[in-house]
Amino acid sequence: MMLEVSELCVDYGGVAAVQKISLEVHEGEIVVLVGPNGAGKTSTIMAISGVVRPSGGSIVLDGRRIDGLASHQIVNLGVAQVPEGRMIFADLTVRENLLLGAEVVGVEPSLDEVLARFPDLAERLDLAAGNLSGGQLQMLAISRALMSRPRLLLLDEPSLGLSPKLVDETFDLVTAVRDASTTVLMVEQNLTGALQIADRAYLLESGEIIASDTAAAFAADPQIAAAYLGIVSDAQVSGSIQPKEN
Repeated sequence: MMLEVSELCVDYGGVAAVQKISLEVHEGEIVVLVGPNGAGKTSTIMAISGVVRPSGGSIVLDGRRIDGLASHQIVNLGVAQVPEGRMIFADLTVRENLLLGAEVVGVEPSLDEVLARFPDLAERLDLAAGNLSGGQLQMLAISRALMSRPRLLLLDEPSLGLSPKLVDETFDLVTAVRDASTTVLMVEQNLTGALQIADRAYLLESGEIIASDTAAAFAADPQIAAAYLGIVSDAQVSGSIQPKEN
């Protein structure tokens, strides 16, 4: 097992954002955390990457506890995060943004390797990143994270703010990243698109995991579809996943 999160708690000023959640990610998987706004998805990702300090529980990467480490130490262990909103340096060029991703861990820049996957960026290396389109910015954010050659990539809302066409392209990109031997843990509100590419899914609500299963089982469950996709079906399968009532 690559990543094991056990009884994780995250508090902000005494307010619980994550309440004793447990999850696991195996090498070579795409695992998605889904749920409504405020469910605790981003807080979970930020705790794994060391951006916020958990108030309880444990996070184990490759058999080593990392919940007490600083974020740069976690990056050095092979974890990279693409934050919500992408956090690109608009005044820097595409090249400079990419090289920052490698400098964080002091690895030899793998610029040619990354650009081979992103020809649109290769054509814009000396352009200020602020001039890129939304889809190109998402490419840049993901490729900057890949510059550190991570084994585990954390993605926070990669489809946010993109057109339907670019959403499909972004999910295709995530699949390609996994196929190139990088494991992915992804936070996503676009449940339909996420379940099409994920191996397994965890459903969060009010800081708790209320369901977990294969992505295919989630996609086929009428209760999930009704509660989180707005799809109402007459078919009610006995024993199906039951989202917790508010």
